[in-house]
This record gives sequence, C-alpha cells and structure tokens, in this order.
Amino acid sequence: MQILKDSVRTAILSAAKKEFRQKGFRSASLRKIAKDADITVGNLYRYFKNKEHLFETLVAPVLEALNKQIAWHEEMHQVLEIEFEEFQKLHNQKMEEMFWFIRNHKDELVIIMECSEGSVFETRKEIFTGWLKQHSYAELKRWYRDKDDEWIQLYALAISKSYFEGLMEIIKNSDNLDTVIDVLKSFSEAFQIGFEKNILEQRAQAKH
Repeated sequence: MQILKDSVRTAILSAAKKEFRQKGFRSASLRKIAKDADITVGNLYRYFKNKEHLFETLVAPVLEALNKQIAWHEEMHQVLEIEFEEFQKLHNQKMEEMFWFIRNHKDELVIIMECSEGSVFETRKEIFTGWLKQHSYAELKRWYRDKDDEWIQLYALAISKSYFEGLMEIIKNSDNLDTVIDVLKSFSEAFQIGFEKNILEQRAQAKH
C-alpha cells in the first residue's frame, strides 16, 4: 500500500484554493486541480474522495473559527451585568484574534462566503450574516433600552450588512496582507468609535 504524503496533500489543497477562488465550487475542475498539483486525477482521489470532501477540508478552519467567534459572542450576551466598556475591551481582543486568522486564511474565508454555490456550504454566508444581524440586535437592545423594537431591528440590519460587506470588500480586493489587515483594523475601529460615541450620547440624553 502506497503511503500518502503530506507534501502531496498540501500541494492539492494549495491548487484547490486557487481553483475554488477563481471559479467557485460549482465550476471548479478536479482535473485542473490535479494538474496544478502535478499529480494524476487518480492520485488526487487517494487523498480526497470527491470535490465536496476537498472543499470541506479546505474551508474547515474557517468554519471552526467562525463557530468559535459566534460562541464567544453568545456567551458574552449571557453575562448581563457586564459593563459596555468591558464588553468592548473583550470584543477588541477577539477582533485581534480574528485579524490574525484572516491573515492566515484570507482566501479560504472568501471561498466559503463568496465561492461556495453548489456545495453544502452555499448558505453559509446567509447563515453568518443572519447571525450577525441577531448579534447586532441583541447588543443594540441591551444598550438602547429606550428605543422600540422596530428602531432596533432596522439599526441592526443596517449595521450588520454594511459591516459584513465592508469587511468582505477589503478582504477580496487586495492580495497585500499587510494592507488588508491595516485597512480592516481602521475600518473596524471607525465602526466601533461611531458606535461607542452614539451609545455615550444616548446615555447622556437619558440622564437629562
């Protein structure tokens, strides 16, 4: 029995990342991936049973990171007594972890969010943006207690969509990782500063 080599597996995943990013899951060709990895299609099947298995293996780290991020935010929302400033401090720490992750898995993140049509993950973008809206709603409801539900729902929708689309545009449109991370940080800080300013103004008005 021939031993599977880590170097070959890495070459396949590297070629697959390029093919999926350029063509998307539906149009990606295993034959092209095998050619770019300098192996035969038959040999590729020794490492991955089909295109779905290859795609899933490639995006698995992204899914794991997103799930951890979601779990952390859900946990924070259960801690009712936490102050706004403390929550923002913890949130900033998690964002630094996310920036580090994006630096190492930028293409895979684009693939799962923008190139997964036809795969079992094709609704992942909608699922994540839906969660982001729910998360925004829960956070806004916590700090804007004098606003009605419709106001909070609309604000949550605007924040979640604009933030997510902004992040993805930054990630997709540059191959310079240092520039991407720097712009992501500036974009996120601008979003946060605006949000914090609004929260503090609302608090001040509520005291009068």
